[in-house]
Amino acid sequence: MAQAQPKAAATHIVHHLLIAAFLLAAALPIPAAQSPASEVPLSPAAPGPYPYSTAPSPALDCFTYLINLSDCLTFVEGGSNLTRPDPGCCPELSNLVYTQPICLCQLIGNPGRVGASVDVSRALKLPSACNVTTPPVSLCAGTSNYLLFRVSSFT
Repeated sequence: MAQAQPKAAATHIVHHLLIAAFLLAAALPIPAAQSPASEVPLSPAAPGPYPYSTAPSPALDCFTYLINLSDCLTFVEGGSNLTRPDPGCCPELSNLVYTQPICLCQLIGNPGRVGASVDVSRALKLPSACNVTTPPVSLCAGTSNYLLFRVSSFT
């Protein structure tokens, strides 16, 4: 019994370190991608049932939005065998999709940026695990992550 407390404390510390690394990595600026002239420009999606913001502000920093996904980390980290995300995760994901869906392009396109071992295939299962509908893939058009988002978002 005496060893259970140090192990629990160590696990708690590791989770806090992962979250701290996630926050630090999310704070780093993403270099602007050079887009060739032939690449599809970011344009508003066709009218539909989505109240999403279709284009990022000129200097959008997804830091604030990615911080709010910290409850999802245990579900998407490499080696996780959770079948359901933590209770706070789904509302956080829903908020991100509703307010700044373009941040999904950045997060999925560069999972190493979060500072933790993110399993992209688990991350792509998160919307269905949370019953959250992702926005049209055209939101990622013109970003360096467009192709990855287009191929993986609705498969």
